[in-house]
Amino acid sequence: MKKIQLIKSRISAFSLPSITGGVWGWVFLLALTFTACIDEHDEPPADADAGIYSLTSVGDVNITIADLKTRFHSKMTANNTYTKVLEDLVFEGTVVGNDITGNLYQKLCLSELTPDGAVQSIYLSIKCTNLYSFFPVGCTVRVNLKGLWIGNYGYVPTIGTPYKTSAGNMRLGVMLLQDCRTHVQLVQGPDEAVKSKLLTPKAVDATWLGNDGNKNVNNTPMLATMEGTFSEADGERIFAPNVSETEDPLNGYDAGYARNRTFKVGKKSVLVRTSTRNEISNAVIPSGRVRITGILTYYGSDWQFQMRSLADLEVLGD
Repeated sequence: MKKIQLIKSRISAFSLPSITGGVWGWVFLLALTFTACIDEHDEPPADADAGIYSLTSVGDVNITIADLKTRFHSKMTANNTYTKVLEDLVFEGTVVGNDITGNLYQKLCLSELTPDGAVQSIYLSIKCTNLYSFFPVGCTVRVNLKGLWIGNYGYVPTIGTPYKTSAGNMRLGVMLLQDCRTHVQLVQGPDEAVKSKLLTPKAVDATWLGNDGNKNVNNTPMLATMEGTFSEADGERIFAPNVSETEDPLNGYDAGYARNRTFKVGKKSVLVRTSTRNEISNAVIPSGRVRITGILTYYGSDWQFQMRSLADLEVLGD
């Protein structure tokens, strides 16, 4: 505010009444004073918009994804339940799925390799639509859960923040971007051998899918691959047209702005879910035998599957 004294001394050289009267003189003075305050205002920090993750340590790792699933088991198995984490629980996970096409919307799928060689995964939901540019597949993040919420969304283990739906129901949704900046850190990942195992999808077949015992918290979400055929393939139909079910009951999107397609693996069915308005949604459903790779989850009695990009769709032939 140092400039104000200088401005006042300069204003004294004017005769305020000469500026169309006393009222307008004071308006003129206040305008100049306001400008001076703006000129002296502190500039925002240089790193105010440096990124979406923490540039400093969020703490030392003290828990695993597997341990989180054990500790918060009840909140991950009763549909759409969650709880706030009140202590410093810090874990690491390698990104095996992101929103590069938008089909996985505002979420990262993080995985770890357990001592017995199993892979455990969890969703990290963040209010951002270009997570892939900050968190590419293969990178590793460290997350401090204190102040965040953990539980499930549609039976899928998830970390985020609660929100109220248009119907008035509370659900576990995305964390705010500022929470990501203070709770999530990019770190050096595991060695290449471990990373290779994490990025290698689990091959599932009809026998595995038919075992209801596999529908448990340890198998969702999971990077998986499977071979089969699409029931809706006719050479013309696409995965998720941008029309509602009221306009097109056979193809239109549902309340979640996505469409399910039936993928037959032997005699077992998996619902391949695709959001509208991404590169997968407008692709023609291939006929014949195909291999799909992506994130496998379950909802109620149904297995659900989401491809990450068109690279996850491979036509094998008839």
